[in-house]
Amino acid sequence: MKAFMLDGFLDFSHFFDDYIENNAFLEKSSNVQFFVFNPTFSSIEYIYNSTVIGAVDIPMKELKTIIMDNAPKITKGFVDIHILQNEKDEMEETAKSDNEQKEKKNQETRFFISVFNPIIEAKTYIATMCINFENKISTDKIIDNLNFGYTEHFLFHMQALINNYEKLFYLIDSYFEMLSAKDPNMPHHMSNVANWCTNISNELELDQSEHKILYISALLHDVGKLFIPDSIISKPVKLQEKELELVKAHPMNGYHLLKSTLYGMTFFNEVPNIVRHHHERYDGSGYPDGLLGEDIPYLSRILAVAESIDVMMTQKKYEDAKEVPEIIEELSNQSGLQFDPIVVRAAINALEENYESTSAMIMKQSKFIANASLRFYFGDYKTTCSLNGNLLIKDENAIFILNSSSNYNNDWNLSRIFLPTISFVESRDLYEFKCTIESLSPENIEISKIAYTPTDKFFSLVLSSQITLKKSTTTMNVEMMKLGGDTLVFEIHHTENEKVTEHFGGNFNVEFDSELSAEIGISSLLCRIGKIYNSGDKTIYVLNYVDISSTQRDVMLKFLFRKQIENKQNIKKAK
Repeated sequence: MKAFMLDGFLDFSHFFDDYIENNAFLEKSSNVQFFVFNPTFSSIEYIYNSTVIGAVDIPMKELKTIIMDNAPKITKGFVDIHILQNEKDEMEETAKSDNEQKEKKNQETRFFISVFNPIIEAKTYIATMCINFENKISTDKIIDNLNFGYTEHFLFHMQALINNYEKLFYLIDSYFEMLSAKDPNMPHHMSNVANWCTNISNELELDQSEHKILYISALLHDVGKLFIPDSIISKPVKLQEKELELVKAHPMNGYHLLKSTLYGMTFFNEVPNIVRHHHERYDGSGYPDGLLGEDIPYLSRILAVAESIDVMMTQKKYEDAKEVPEIIEELSNQSGLQFDPIVVRAAINALEENYESTSAMIMKQSKFIANASLRFYFGDYKTTCSLNGNLLIKDENAIFILNSSSNYNNDWNLSRIFLPTISFVESRDLYEFKCTIESLSPENIEISKIAYTPTDKFFSLVLSSQITLKKSTTTMNVEMMKLGGDTLVFEIHHTENEKVTEHFGGNFNVEFDSELSAEIGISSLLCRIGKIYNSGDKTIYVLNYVDISSTQRDVMLKFLFRKQIENKQNIKKAK
């Protein structure tokens, strides 16, 4: 399978399996291949092989040469058949001796059965089926056995189906861009909620189809907020009753929007309904329909808890972010009232396990990540380039979909790009990954060989606290995200970047507040900026310590390990 957007997420192989099983003449084929093209016939969207043993995919350039530059053996309706026959040398044992062998000539035969688009004047192919035979075979017999009408209909259907689903994550990316114009943190919230849905789903042992439906529902659960005026979205104080009514309409607006957006994607038929009910409450006091208990769709009940976790974890203008023990306590208090008790128990287990899990697992459990940053050196090791976008991940590979705000340079080429890294924030932590850029364009960048790189070579811990940057007579208060034995991470709103770059070049002091200073046993550290990343409307700075003594580092590490043990104990108490 080639379609990256669908690979590992939706499986279309059973359609092709059924086609092969229903056509007995394909039994003698060594491999039946299907190549589904994009609408412009410029790339392959999907590849299927009936066997993986010895299967060799044909590149697009070669396919075009075969089916465009050669006259078809036969054309019937909108189907062209091209036949390629090649002599192949093999060794065959003789009857005289077990050791004696002789050469024989076999004729390798390949049928390319291609369907073209009847609407477009220039011949544009939709899909191709390649039937491979290792021995000489009657080409007329294969053609006689082929049901042209059925094959034409099947390949038309598969191209429409695959291309329709293939656009799904691009649609999500478009919605994320529109929502970020209203609130830069909105896409980050939606991808966080999707990942918490994944964690809770694993605890509840949902089947794969339910898990995928829930994941897409979570990524799209707040699209109805596109209809809320910007003045209400960004209002820093409590909303008035009429404004609150507009906000409460977003699940229903999302329902209607997704009914049309996902039309034709029958696998996701339930997504609009799940989104519609994600603000229902288990006690029946929610909206828009006031559903009670198990009348609320099961996946909506999971989504409601996942969203609540991320809301509590997020720093707001009028409220501090809650720590994991506080979140567990709040979920327990709302069990049976706002939330389904079974889902709450699963969520609490997920919160505890997420705290224990290694950072490297984040890439494995995530599929779509908002507000990621791609950073690399270009031309030399002095010019740093940074791009913003959304990240679609598959194991060690990814596609980075650029935001419209990213400044793409057409002069970039792979041979002059060095040390690329991906970074993103999840659950208030900064994650960084080394990677390789395979290809790049203004729309998206293909990435491979993703490998987790800890921000600190010793040990680090997510730790929210106000710290002060100080150099000469200039001071600046910022929010620390993470503290380690070798680095410190803080974030600011991007509008404050100029102040940092203007006043805090080279070495400067970082001062901890009095409470944290007393806990650590260190009041300040000399630092300098090591790396800079963008995440939505925030800029994240990774500072390296300058001339830290081994004694100071030991004191720092002892504090961090002590804090980690304390956090674990608090989680267990809350649970």
